[in-house]
Amino acid sequence: MNREDVKKKVIQTIHQCAPELEGVSMDENSIVNTDIGVDSMEFIYIISKLEGQFNMRIPEEEWENISTLGELVDAVMKYANNASVPSESSNDSSKS
Repeated sequence: MNREDVKKKVIQTIHQCAPELEGVSMDENSIVNTDIGVDSMEFIYIISKLEGQFNMRIPEEEWENISTLGELVDAVMKYANNASVPSESSNDSSKS
């Protein structure tokens, strides 16, 4: 998937998680919590949905580094293409 496809999927997911934002203009520089109007709970929901859709996990410590739509797209692309990032379930199984 190229960057434009990922960006479209991220915007689609934002609209699914926060339907009140349908029609809100978004570009790479839009700040997620102020320009777009996503609150912290919606942000967590969006991240969770994206993780499921792209079969990856964005580490929670990375979340504070994501403020723009472009940074969210970057994070999805980075972790969707990085098989070395362990998921929570693989961490749990390695402790056995």
